[in-house]
Amino acid sequence: MKKIMLISAILISGCATQEVIKENKFDKHSNDILIKEIGKFENKEKSYEEIEINLIKILEDEKTKNKNIEFNFTNESKLEDLLNVFEFYKINTIVDSKIDTKQRVIINKYDGDLKSLISAVSENTNLTFEQKNEILYITELKNYKIKVVQDKEIIDAVKLELEKLEDEIKELVVSDTAGVFSFKSDYKTFKKIESIIKDINNNTSLINIDLSLINVEIKESDGNGFDWKTLNILANLDGSEMLNNGFSLTSGNRLGITGKNFNFSLVMNALNEYGQTEAIQNTSIKTLSGKEAVLKTTERTPYIDKIEIMNNGEFTEKGFTTSETETGLELKILPYFDKDSKMLNIKVDLKNSSLKGFLNVSNDDFELNQPNTEEQEFNSVVRIRAGETSVIGGLIYYKQNKSGNNIFNEITQSNKKEFSKNALFILIRPTVKSYIYK
Repeated sequence: MKKIMLISAILISGCATQEVIKENKFDKHSNDILIKEIGKFENKEKSYEEIEINLIKILEDEKTKNKNIEFNFTNESKLEDLLNVFEFYKINTIVDSKIDTKQRVIINKYDGDLKSLISAVSENTNLTFEQKNEILYITELKNYKIKVVQDKEIIDAVKLELEKLEDEIKELVVSDTAGVFSFKSDYKTFKKIESIIKDINNNTSLINIDLSLINVEIKESDGNGFDWKTLNILANLDGSEMLNNGFSLTSGNRLGITGKNFNFSLVMNALNEYGQTEAIQNTSIKTLSGKEAVLKTTERTPYIDKIEIMNNGEFTEKGFTTSETETGLELKILPYFDKDSKMLNIKVDLKNSSLKGFLNVSNDDFELNQPNTEEQEFNSVVRIRAGETSVIGGLIYYKQNKSGNNIFNEITQSNKKEFSKNALFILIRPTVKSYIYK
């Protein structure tokens, strides 16, 4: 049981070493293990896929019963002329008293169905038509309903857009629980809302992010940082290109590596030149565009926070309160997808904390051990196309290694403390399923 806890603590702290590989019984070199794991990225899913589905739907109380309508006005047509046509075809109508029936309707000749006709009339008069119980109602404002899937972010996005139109819509009623919006508006305002709804729907995409956290224990001789230029070239060349052309073909990206067809082997071999390289976390995260996803691997360590001494004259009572310190890895990813360009902007926030030990705090009455922790944070924004892979990093941290573990070492002061320099990288590959409004 102690062995399992030890391995877990090492992984959580982000300080992966060769010893961890042995205890986990990995019989291959860590570089080979990493290449095998991240090589699975390319075959998991299509880089981009479109699915026809309405996350936001406009509800209709009753569909218009269609019939063929034909007319030809020789003079300038008015709404009252259109009402006469409806009467001829035995379509019962009720017109709101506020509407001027002598207003012009710019349709002199027509041969088609009723549904297309009233849509055309709405376009040039801004009037609304609604059929209920065999009667066609003509009004300035109509009641509309919108149904949204049970997702808080999408509901909030629709609500925000409707609230921006508060001067143009009336009687807005929102049911967050049911995801239903009800309001009254004229025809042109509704068409504006319909366009906004389609944009929200089409940009609400399911994003799957394959990621690997890579740890490199940096050799003491390497003090100049990572050569991003060379790493970028290696990432996008095959072996023959590298041998034939060397490293002078491209300027590279000094902030990170990005490519569609990654040469994992060459990149990881290059990283191994800086020190021992291995993956300490491989996972997939699914989230919606504009919705933050969190990967958290932490450990809570309890400790005595406060000691209370109570003296009532005859005897002394001691009490204490406990607290906890949380250490480990926390990765926050916030992706935004643009359907037209197929590009993603991904905000990455990485926090790595480790427990270095306990500090002794004491006086004549008591002694406390307080946790000594170390924290590092890394923030970045990646612009990447769906299906491409990017390596970003690296977050530098130090791990204390102590040799000597017996009383003799303590007495002779032969214990040796060394700090190893480590760099943490993130390998990230997003794939997208985009929802298309039907």
